[in-house]
Amino acid sequence: MYWSDDEENLQFPTSSVLDVIYKIEGKTLPTNALSAIALSLTDQLEGWDNLENVALHLMLGGEEGNGWYRDRNPDSVLYISRRTKLVLRVEQDKLHHFSFLSNCELDVQGHKVKFVHKHNKNLQHSETLYSQHVISEFENELEFLENIKQQLQNMNVNCKKILCGKSRELMLNCGKVYTRSLMLNELSKEDSLTLLTKGLGHSQKQGCGVFVPYKSIS
Repeated sequence: MYWSDDEENLQFPTSSVLDVIYKIEGKTLPTNALSAIALSLTDQLEGWDNLENVALHLMLGGEEGNGWYRDRNPDSVLYISRRTKLVLRVEQDKLHHFSFLSNCELDVQGHKVKFVHKHNKNLQHSETLYSQHVISEFENELEFLENIKQQLQNMNVNCKKILCGKSRELMLNCGKVYTRSLMLNELSKEDSLTLLTKGLGHSQKQGCGVFVPYKSIS
């Protein structure tokens, strides 16, 4: 074990990536809300598909599955509440691409919604991060974990504890994918920011592989 409390290690790393928070005004969204919003942005923003290091996720309070996907009833809709927020995670130098979103009304698969910009928030590193949906080609849990460990190693991220949770099939714009929820614990500040900034796997514009800080499980 290596342990150091030098002042050098107490410095806070920073990131050029921000969370841009939008209030969502409207009545309903489709259950595949993020995929549908991403598809709408493809029509609204030229070059959306080519923008890198961009992610979307929803804030909906404590509803199971973050509210944006209910695999038990695919014909249901997501009812928008005052707590429903769209979070755009993007590099500061790309913010100008999304200036049109503030007070913009979009047709999201027949659901009329309006995005009202609330504020921007710097990424907050945490030793524990959580993602509701991480894509993997492996349905077996052990194979999934081995694949995650390999992806983290490729990113030079050292994670001491990896816990996977519920498995789901999601219908994204690219087709059906297999996912699991994932919790990573005992991350350094630098590794935590790397994962918050880059995510894990693909389809982060549709909410997959996007991490948020989570209460420590230590």
